[in-house]
Amino acid sequence: MALAALVVVGPWVAFNLARFEAPGYLSTGSGVTLVDSSCDAVYSGTFIGWWSFLCIPDRISNDEAVNDRENRDLAFRYVRHHKSELPKVVAARVGRMWGVFRPFQTADLDGRGVNADRVGLVASYVLIPLAIGGLVVLRRREESILPMVALGATVTITAALFYGAVRFRVPADVAIVACAAVAVDAAWCKLRPTSR
Repeated sequence: MALAALVVVGPWVAFNLARFEAPGYLSTGSGVTLVDSSCDAVYSGTFIGWWSFLCIPDRISNDEAVNDRENRDLAFRYVRHHKSELPKVVAARVGRMWGVFRPFQTADLDGRGVNADRVGLVASYVLIPLAIGGLVVLRRREESILPMVALGATVTITAALFYGAVRFRVPADVAIVACAAVAVDAAWCKLRPTSR
């Protein structure tokens, strides 16, 4: 498996290492993603837990890897100087992604269209409790729930590290729908009369 990954990814990594001044392995997007969520505009106030163009400094180079490195360094420096604010910011990020902190504002900011985002928000309020019920049913059946829980943990960590976009939750949404279906099926089986 490692060899297959190396064969597929290796040429791209080699190409990036050859063309940039600073090391750029797979992508040069991590720096801007970190820096756009690490400044005063998103560490407090109305947009806490989100991201902002105000956080992104002017480009210093035509080399994307150099900009990426500088943005990453700037983001880490900001976080180091604001460690005491990090718990509330992380809570806001995670809360935004799960729809429990400023959910309507987050739906508006997510940019897929107000109606679609609001319908999705309401759907998640219905599906998440059902999914928790489905996890309980699966545990009682002695089925492994680790894959479903791992998806939820992974997306939560992603939001904590970056910002609270609902789109980060998509992998967990698949597990949420599947677990909700288990809960609905279990309820249906209890309610319906036994028949062939």
